[in-house]
Amino acid sequence: MVNVSMLSREFAPESEDLIQAGFRLPDQVEGYTIRAMIWDNVEDMTPLAPSLSLSFSK
Repeated sequence: MVNVSMLSREFAPESEDLIQAGFRLPDQVEGYTIRAMIWDNVEDMTPLAPSLSLSFSK
């Protein structure tokens, strides 16, 4: 793991919202993957939705 960005927020059931978190990318991103996860809290880390991954290639 190269970089981590976290955000804590409560959402109403069935709601939609835009969340943003920033991090620095290396100059060459080929071979790196960004993974986003939504958990109930940072202590239990029970997933509330499937994780989302974005990989970089040429």
